[in-house]
Amino acid sequence: MRRLRNVFIIFLGLFLMTGCLKSEAEKNRDRVNKILNHLEKKYGEKFYMSSPFGGRGQNDALRIMVKPERYRGTTKEYDDFYEDYAFIKTDGKIGDAFGTIYLKEGAEEYFKPKLKELFGENVLIAIVPEGRYVFVNFKKEMERRSNVYNSNPIGNYSPLSGGIYIFGRVKSEADREYYRKQIYEFIQYLKAENMFDYTLLKIRVIDERVLTKGYRNNDNKINTNLIELINDKSLDRKEYSEKRVNLMSQFDIEYNKMTDKEKEEAINKYSKAALGESYIKVFGKGTPLLSFFTYSPKYIISRGWDRDKNSDDYEKVKYYDKIEEVDLSEGW
Repeated sequence: MRRLRNVFIIFLGLFLMTGCLKSEAEKNRDRVNKILNHLEKKYGEKFYMSSPFGGRGQNDALRIMVKPERYRGTTKEYDDFYEDYAFIKTDGKIGDAFGTIYLKEGAEEYFKPKLKELFGENVLIAIVPEGRYVFVNFKKEMERRSNVYNSNPIGNYSPLSGGIYIFGRVKSEADREYYRKQIYEFIQYLKAENMFDYTLLKIRVIDERVLTKGYRNNDNKINTNLIELINDKSLDRKEYSEKRVNLMSQFDIEYNKMTDKEKEEAINKYSKAALGESYIKVFGKGTPLLSFFTYSPKYIISRGWDRDKNSDDYEKVKYYDKIEEVDLSEGW
């Protein structure tokens, strides 16, 4: 009995020593594996650690940034728009916020057919369903939110935000009115889908010629020239437009020769995270042709932005029942 006890003590000592002798790096490797295994079981696909720097939460043993393995070898591998954090607590509890990425992907797939119907094939969608979520299926989550809004109308809810980038041309007033009408129709679609309650969307029309290799390879030089035009106070709107058209026309032949696949590939190369930080830095000054910000009435009222007309935050409440309420700003 004593021998057995001694053997047990020896094994126990070895076990404790092995655990204690593990370096912090080894412990973190174990924690990362536990997190990744947890995510695979939860979401049904394999993940990898995209960054060891995921911030720090209360009682975190480790917090990392993660992405699905299916992103490897795609533009999403290098786009922070498509990553979020996962963690393991000191008590071993594992959690994550990756559901927001599934919602972003879901929003893109949900809105893509309608946006392409309204604006054509060359559209980039970077919509973000902000705030707390219950479901990672976009439609199911938006239906849940709609029910919450209806049951408790007086609330301060997170919006459906982000950007929609349309690659096209604005050569005339008729083109401008075309985009006004299409944007108006998209808002009516959002209303019909019960997705306009809390909305903060930015819709921009970008000169489609930014998709050419000629522009992308010389964007610094072109941007310098465009900035000079923008800063030339002697030019009126018509003169500026004519000079801008002349400057960008050098890419017309290349753009007209591009296939639909080449245009799609060029659009997919843009980082949505970078667009969120500064679309001007991504596309260049002078390339945005029209801009429209849509703030839903409930979102404005919940923030109190409609109360003081003298406030920098003031926004007029618009219900978008009339096409005239779609105010387009020039991209110059």
